[in-house]
Amino acid sequence: MKKIISIFIVFSMFLSMGAVAFANDLKDDSTIVGQLSIQSYREYLIKRSKNEPQALDILNKFDSLEEVKQQDFINVLQSPELAKNLKPENRIYMINGVPVENIISPSFVFSKIRTAQWGQRIYGIDTTMFYLTVDFEYGGSNASVTNFRDATGSHVNWNPGLILSENGVATKQITGDGYAQSHQTWTARYTAAGGFASTTEHVYVKANGYYGYTKFETTRSVGPAPGMGGWNLFYNESGSNA
Repeated sequence: MKKIISIFIVFSMFLSMGAVAFANDLKDDSTIVGQLSIQSYREYLIKRSKNEPQALDILNKFDSLEEVKQQDFINVLQSPELAKNLKPENRIYMINGVPVENIISPSFVFSKIRTAQWGQRIYGIDTTMFYLTVDFEYGGSNASVTNFRDATGSHVNWNPGLILSENGVATKQITGDGYAQSHQTWTARYTAAGGFASTTEHVYVKANGYYGYTKFETTRSVGPAPGMGGWNLFYNESGSNA
């Protein structure tokens, strides 16, 4: 268990360092917004890679695309439709003829640490990823939570037209039916496509030793909001159908 917790701590530190590094670079990167090109996006990722090695992986995947697809990627990255469709779900859809994927999956399912990962990909390349982790003890025939140790929200963002920040810390409570439930909010500011809008993204995770669920809500500064969806199963280790 010590090894598992150590891995989780290292992962959390990596995400936190990335978020801090990105926040420190916001002023410098603000000139990119509104005039993003293939070359300026490369430069953006190279700059990020000084503090975040994962940026090189994104750059390599971007460089592996044909030039036409690279331009398609940049166009979609700056499209307001990308932000409108950001939600935790498993779905592939098209924006201007380009495949965009929304994903939600158990990024880590350790014995007592469960992380829901969700976000968007363009041509299979990550653009924005959110993480909400719950760390708990459980027992009994229903694998009910007996001790809710911690909850942590974080994100990794490779879209210079989207500014994300966690709002405070993730909440935590043990529900009456024995789940560890957490709620994290993010403020998202969209500066792409010549406009400036903001949303507050709410994500909930509840989990026990057998099942993990998530649901999503958003409020927008402009236009209608999708509202709250139902609980979506993201893992099942019970050996039966949920």
